[in-house]
Amino acid sequence: MAAPTPSIQGQSRLVQGTAPQKSFDANPTTYIRAAQSSIAPAPRNINNQAPMSSTNTHVHLSQAHATYGSTPIVNPSNAPIDRKVNMYDLQAHLERLHANGDHEGYKQAQLNMNPYSFQRMSKVDAVKRTILNDVVVLTLLQQFLPPRPLTDRDMSRAFKRTHDFLKNNGPNSEFLLSRLNQIHQQGPKAQKILIALQQSEPLSIAKSLNAPTIKKFNIPTRLLISDPKKLTYDLTGLNHTLLNLNGRWVELFKTFDLDNGHDFQVIGKDLAQHLFDNKQAHYIDDDSAIVSSRLGRGSFGTVIPAHDILTGDVIAVKKMKSIKHYLSNVQQYNNLNQLIPDQFKNEFILAKGSLLSSAKKEIFDSSTATMITPEKGYIGFDLALEPEEFYPLQENQDLKADGHTEQYEDNAFEQMNLFTNKILLLESLKLTHPDFKPENIFGKRIGDCGDIIKTGTDLAADVTHSPTYAMPNLREDDLTQAEKESVNRFSLGVTLFFQITGDHPTQEDFDPLLHLPPNLAERARLHFPEGTDYALEGYKTHTLDQVPAKLYKDSTEELTPFEVATLKLAKKLMAEDRSLALADKVDLKAELAHIGTLRQSQQKAISSSTSPTSSTDNLNTQVQALNINVA
Repeated sequence: MAAPTPSIQGQSRLVQGTAPQKSFDANPTTYIRAAQSSIAPAPRNINNQAPMSSTNTHVHLSQAHATYGSTPIVNPSNAPIDRKVNMYDLQAHLERLHANGDHEGYKQAQLNMNPYSFQRMSKVDAVKRTILNDVVVLTLLQQFLPPRPLTDRDMSRAFKRTHDFLKNNGPNSEFLLSRLNQIHQQGPKAQKILIALQQSEPLSIAKSLNAPTIKKFNIPTRLLISDPKKLTYDLTGLNHTLLNLNGRWVELFKTFDLDNGHDFQVIGKDLAQHLFDNKQAHYIDDDSAIVSSRLGRGSFGTVIPAHDILTGDVIAVKKMKSIKHYLSNVQQYNNLNQLIPDQFKNEFILAKGSLLSSAKKEIFDSSTATMITPEKGYIGFDLALEPEEFYPLQENQDLKADGHTEQYEDNAFEQMNLFTNKILLLESLKLTHPDFKPENIFGKRIGDCGDIIKTGTDLAADVTHSPTYAMPNLREDDLTQAEKESVNRFSLGVTLFFQITGDHPTQEDFDPLLHLPPNLAERARLHFPEGTDYALEGYKTHTLDQVPAKLYKDSTEELTPFEVATLKLAKKLMAEDRSLALADKVDLKAELAHIGTLRQSQQKAISSSTSPTSSTDNLNTQVQALNINVA
């Protein structure tokens, strides 16, 4: 069921004095609920979308962002106005005009404040705006057309879906809707336009529709849109930038306005709540309904929400800084789609499309003394609504610290089962994930798959991996076959070690039997400034079965049998002799089943049973309840 659309500004909350204090993890539910309340009629605002109030300054700031984006605003005297500083003054000026009964002045002020109004443009600018509007409308219509001979129903549906998308979507939405209606009303000509859209690009059709005026005013259309596959919000007048990811258009939701009908309908109450709960969204200030959202951030880029225009789904888009890494990732994802059988693709977060986009302006590159056009790479993914597994791992350490040993061990074993199954899956598919870690496991799916390679092949020089989870010599050029085949297993060993200790093995306070020396070499510090967590070597062969009774030399708390067995497995997986970590030496299924029997909760279940047979059955039932098999 679609979420109810709120009033555009949510003004009832402020008028009634019930506005909550918003913070990074503020709850939008109250905000949304208040936005749905009804209030008495009042004068309308700029876009005729919501009442105004002399006390409702929040309405004005929110409207300023949603209406103007990054486009400069011009006031009635044509003096440039900073939209962030002076929007309150502009709105106050409008209200004074309305209160004084100056309806003509009020109407003209509204007109002058909208940068997309044809009435305040020169003839040439108006023609340019018409062409841009046509490109936007035709692009959306094309997205909603099926790849088959069109029926009247297909065409009606395309117009309806385009209309629904444009409604309340930015300061130019009314003009875009007007142009959409003009095309729709052209009857047979509209049909010809839609049929042409199935074969041609929107820009070429827009040029054809406007050919007389383009010729009359000698307008160079190639300069209007620098990249037809990236339509920025300041160019289109929509709320968000549009990207074409391999033929599928998406809206980037780097920021969104919970008071805007379009944005709220896309994000919805549940997803907004999820983003706030997982610290992936925050209000830009205390007086705004505008939310900034980041799903993730890494050394190679930022991940933000996006709206798949055709399906309506919210997906994730990774905006990448390094074009080299982007191209490598795209190639790897293309290869990965071929390497993974269809029945296992739902186990991975795979790319849904990509785009390499050029910037509008050239910049001077001092290193080469040339002008270059900056490029940005975008890759789309399914949105992982499940939180990354690192957080449950940390929370489980809190249970241990609070003395909830049984629950801590049960949770640890369940999560251990998840991690181990993912490694077994990768091994069954003969794939290596150089950056396998809890942060890249989302629920039951493996993420950050751009660097996954076929096991046994050489790793690229710029491969992404986290030093804290990486095999010590992962970056070496001359890896042995055993080392190439056990990259995943070393990462699993570090993960299991962290599950029990809450830290990485390079931590210097650990007992010598658990401690691994950090790599402090100059090369390690060059690649990883945080090199103290980057292990110099694995565990010596003669120590693999040796685990101390306590984690730290001065500790008073002894390790449980479950913890000892898990640490032994972790050490085997991090053995310096990588041949000792391979599948023929370490049977992960058997190890997991053995560790499962050592949990305190299972030991209590066994001791409370009077029948040896029933106790064994009870034990097997608990172990088998967890999926430790890979098809």
